Amino acid sequence: MQASFLSSSLLISHGVRVDREAVIQAGSIYVLVRGSRVRHLRPDQDSGEGYIRAVTRGKHAQLGAEILPHPGIVEPCINVTTNEGSDLFTLYLPSHATFVYGGKHGGCRDAYLGAEIPAYLAPAVVNNLLDRQLVKRR
Repeated sequence: MQASFLSSSLLISHGVRVDREAVIQAGSIYVLVRGSRVRHLRPDQDSGEGYIRAVTRGKHAQLGAEILPHPGIVEPCINVTTNEGSDLFTLYLPSHATFVYGGKHGGCRDAYLGAEIPAYLAPAVVNNLLDRQLVKRR
């Protein structure tokens, strides 16, 4: 599941979202992957899992990732879940917010997607909403 979050947070049809970052919890550590630095990340589940395994086994520098002792989440942040909180589609989403998927973080606002949307697609939905807001602002 974490590999799906990573891929849907950073990848687009023919490239990488260079203006995004993803933090994945892997046991007791956190893996920070910046879209501007990531290398060798593929969209399929097996490749994503292999990517996370390789990073946690010491190949983080070659793959453009960093190991963190804590998630480093700063405000503004939004907890995105599929069953509680305010409807994500009605919120104004700041383009420089941190989105927490599949977990909760203390000072974050809660927002939810309908239960019909699988949780692993949440980052892709949020990126789509942010892209649409950016187009409207131009």
